[in-house]
Amino acid sequence: MSNLRKTVTHNNRRRLDSGNSSADILIPRNLSNTNVGNFNEGYAASLPAETNINRSMNSNGERDRRISFTMNDNQTVQVSRDRLPYHNPPSMPASRTASVVSLRSSTEQERRDHHNMAIRYRLFSRLDPGGSRLLMPDHVLPDQFFSILPFDDFRDEEGKQGSIVTIFSIWNTMMGTSLLAMPWALSQAGLVLGTFLILFMAGIALYTAYRIVQSPNDLIMPVDSAKAEVSDVCRYFWGKKGEYTSAFFSIITLLGGVLVYWVLMSNFLYYTVNVFHDALQPNSTIIPSMANKTFKCDVYCPMELMNEKVSYPDFSFNNDRLFKVSENESFLSYDNLWTLQGTVPIILFFLVFPLMNFKSPTFFTKFNMLGTISVLYLITFTVMKAFECGLNIDFSNISSPNYAPLWRLRFPALTGTLALSYFIHNAILTILRNQKNPENNARDLSIGYSLSAFCYLIIGTMFYVAFPTYRSCISDNFLNNFGTGDVMSATARLFLLFQMITVLPLLMYFIRSQFYYAVSAVLTAIFYPHVGSILRYIGAMSGLVYIFALPCAIHLKRLQLRGELKTWHLVVHGTIVILGFFNLVAQLFVFQDKMKIFQKHLLTSYDAFKKTYSTSIKSQYVGKIQVLNYWSRSCSELERMYSQGKVIVLLDKQPLIKKVKINDTIVPELVKFDFNEIKQKFKEYGLEVGKENTVLLDVIPPEKEGCDYKPLIGVSMSLIRPDPDSGIDFQEVKRTLAADLGGECLGLRMCILTMKCEEERNYVAKLQSTMKWHRTFRLCPYCGGVLIKKLSKASCTCSNCHKTFYPTISPVSMTIISDPSNEYCLLVRHLNGVKGVFTVIAGFANPGETLKECAKREVAEEVGVECHSIVSIDSSQPWPIPDNSLISPFYGVVDKNAKFDIAQNEIECAKWFSRNQVLEAIKRTDNDPYLKKLPLIIEKELQKNEKFDIKNKLYYIPPPGALAYNLIKMWAENPKGLINTAKKISF
Repeated sequence: MSNLRKTVTHNNRRRLDSGNSSADILIPRNLSNTNVGNFNEGYAASLPAETNINRSMNSNGERDRRISFTMNDNQTVQVSRDRLPYHNPPSMPASRTASVVSLRSSTEQERRDHHNMAIRYRLFSRLDPGGSRLLMPDHVLPDQFFSILPFDDFRDEEGKQGSIVTIFSIWNTMMGTSLLAMPWALSQAGLVLGTFLILFMAGIALYTAYRIVQSPNDLIMPVDSAKAEVSDVCRYFWGKKGEYTSAFFSIITLLGGVLVYWVLMSNFLYYTVNVFHDALQPNSTIIPSMANKTFKCDVYCPMELMNEKVSYPDFSFNNDRLFKVSENESFLSYDNLWTLQGTVPIILFFLVFPLMNFKSPTFFTKFNMLGTISVLYLITFTVMKAFECGLNIDFSNISSPNYAPLWRLRFPALTGTLALSYFIHNAILTILRNQKNPENNARDLSIGYSLSAFCYLIIGTMFYVAFPTYRSCISDNFLNNFGTGDVMSATARLFLLFQMITVLPLLMYFIRSQFYYAVSAVLTAIFYPHVGSILRYIGAMSGLVYIFALPCAIHLKRLQLRGELKTWHLVVHGTIVILGFFNLVAQLFVFQDKMKIFQKHLLTSYDAFKKTYSTSIKSQYVGKIQVLNYWSRSCSELERMYSQGKVIVLLDKQPLIKKVKINDTIVPELVKFDFNEIKQKFKEYGLEVGKENTVLLDVIPPEKEGCDYKPLIGVSMSLIRPDPDSGIDFQEVKRTLAADLGGECLGLRMCILTMKCEEERNYVAKLQSTMKWHRTFRLCPYCGGVLIKKLSKASCTCSNCHKTFYPTISPVSMTIISDPSNEYCLLVRHLNGVKGVFTVIAGFANPGETLKECAKREVAEEVGVECHSIVSIDSSQPWPIPDNSLISPFYGVVDKNAKFDIAQNEIECAKWFSRNQVLEAIKRTDNDPYLKKLPLIIEKELQKNEKFDIKNKLYYIPPPGALAYNLIKMWAENPKGLINTAKKISF
């Protein structure tokens, strides 16, 4: 750089540091240029400096932001400017965009001042192109960006705003995403303690914010005290370290806002798209988000909250949140392309990232008024839902579903959240800079904080006291407590999504590192999408510096410089700083009990389970039972293994089977699918396979050593019956669906009765019985609370009184009766039973009755005779019709000459049959298990004798799948009697 140039740079820096903005810049008259910004050492011209500068501006081009400088060594340096370094007045030649301040320049003198200042900044930018000391910083933003509402129209001719505008600017700046987490945060502290902490934290934040407002007063700084920021004050007292510290934690706060915004935007986008997707699926039978609805004022409890499920980051490459694709499932399916903690945050990145790269965010500031509208809508929404639900709160009865503790030890979760909720300290000086009457700053600041505290109290307390079930169900985004079908919550999600999309670019404009923070936000939304935790950690960390420490330190430093520092000042403000420190440390211990659950989860994970039992269990059966028991308790592990499981299907209570030929007999056999295969096939028909219609039936042992156990899952799919007038044949639709699945539907009773495989019969019985219990047993019989089912359907727990319930089983006794000689057996045909088919006596046990007593009573009730010598037979059978029953067989003896007294409401016929008659009926049943030849037999008998009465004729017994068949066959094949062969039980 030439000596002349060094002199100009030095003199102008000195004039700038002196703060004399009205003085002319020292420019030698012999300095000129021929190219833009080209100050060569040996070149001189007679043109005045102002003309040359204007020529430079004109040649710069309307949209070109790149300026070239030629140095002495003929090297050309290009400096890129993202935006103009000064807001130009409209009166300047080559001005691009007039600033708001310049538009308000009502006098000619102000326009000339702005004109001269623009010339100065342009000159400074060109004096030292190789450095950055004289360049206007790119992060300088207009004051109007902090005015959340379009209050510019309310300012006077001098650009000042009144108290009302200032109050609402403060209020709107504080109102944000923490509103959605306030009911959850309040539930962590309890109603009374939480209310106190909301007001207490508001008082502390108000006091420290006021100290920030007063901090620039009476300080001699390089910048005007009226335009000073917190970082300027920190630099005044502690130099560059103080300035960088304040700037760092200010950016941390903005980063926290970006992370929370991305998590919420992903949530809102996911459920909003689901609403439209479900609306376009007329055959859809389930809305996943309404799976645990309480059916009271449209509020439901998320499963993971009721089960105290701990969420923790999973950064492994096997994280199945990203993509769940199987060999039989299309990658382009909706479930794969639209996952809340997988693809949605990534898709959102590609949608929003272009908006973050606008050169000027002025366009997005036009939507800032949506912040106020969204706050008012959320308040209205909460109040309306509170009136709809009514008052649901109980302070004394711990077992009540409405129990609400007055205080809880988890209160730091609330204070951490409030530290970010009341955080305005890094922007408060900018907001109050245009205050028309600065003497009202304290009053306006107090009113603004009071309005904010009132809004937090309204939403937090009203939602809390009106919540109709267990308080642990409250989500850290209270909109998640409403299903996607709720109109008001769906509207809120859509509205907030649009509002956040317009605000996010402004946050990114402040941070000035769009890509890095956007990627961080995407990763957070995938691996740790917990709004409450993000808010409280970021709030506690930034709040420690900006709310508790910096304001107190600045105030004490000011007092020290004035010689007014007292001991009580140190005590009071030191206490405030200590409170902030403990608030940060306490965040690590809020969920200590859940951390224990997390550690237990790690210790009892499926991998650890396999490692433990693979060496200690010698029996494959014992290992299978251990895994079944583990999956029955651990919903997360079972859900993880679902994709590897096998599936059997019930279509409208009819098993999906294929018919196979065994020993010249056609018998049904269950069709089994891979889980992902059947899920995709049902999806093509608009049917959803989910937690509500699946049951864990059994565990499939590993085929070879080193392989995993696999779950056997039952799916019970209910089809929507078309309107009778629609002309659609429902049975034909079901047959078509079954054929596409590779099988056919068979009636439940006939399927169980004709299956050869006892194991498959039991699977069908378990699936039907469990699903019927799941669909009917929804409310707690003790308190009426909502029952939360395990994924396996092995049990359920009341969300209120926490009692555990299991599927009910009804015991049944079934008795084969012979005469004392054991040559005849007594068989009966039930009322409305199939003609020509006889069976044994059976009935349900009464409370307080043994099964032996039940067998004896049923014989007396149905045929009116007394049974003797009753013994138990070592066998049993689950039976799902009409409910979940367990049949136990017995053998007894009755006098053949006893007179029958038949129960006419149950039994149509009771008769003694010889062993040969029974053996002939067994043979006929074995050859024709579906009873297809029975009509032909009856027709032949009628041809022989027109008066033939089939009422008392034995042609068939129940098919081989029935326990009655095996009981009758056992008697027929043991002419010596069953007393010696049956296992006796001592009653």
